[in-house]
Amino acid sequence: SVLIGGSSTGRARSGNEVVAHESSVHRPLAYSTLADLVHHVRTQLSPKQLSTVIYIFSRNIHDPTLPLSIQTTSVRLVLNLVDHLYRSPEAQDGTGRDLLVRILTALVTKFNALKEYIPKKIEQVKVRGGGLGFGFCLGCEVIGIVCVCVAWLE
Repeated sequence: SVLIGGSSTGRARSGNEVVAHESSVHRPLAYSTLADLVHHVRTQLSPKQLSTVIYIFSRNIHDPTLPLSIQTTSVRLVLNLVDHLYRSPEAQDGTGRDLLVRILTALVTKFNALKEYIPKKIEQVKVRGGGLGFGFCLGCEVIGIVCVCVAWLE
């Protein structure tokens, strides 16, 4: 309750925006640590606390100032919450369903953003003439997947 309570802005856990963006090293570490803690105590969180967690980590999924590893950690955490929400008693009263819809909306929105982003990166690679020589092209390295697109472009 003390850890994940109060306002749902995330400021109490990660600092205000000015301070958080200035300490780019500490902010990802704070989110990573919080995600690890939430993962281990997720079955003990109230619906209000789960709502706050989903808000914070859904926001992280869309935050371009965070490293890809934190965005990925945020996706993994909210996906782990799906199973918990589905099996919890809150799922029966509608609260769990609302939280599941919020998670689904965040993930679909991210996929829509990637749908626009990936073709632009692939086009940049085509213009530059190929990959970096390490099994990754510039576009795929940014989104963190093994490159197969350069072979398919030819």
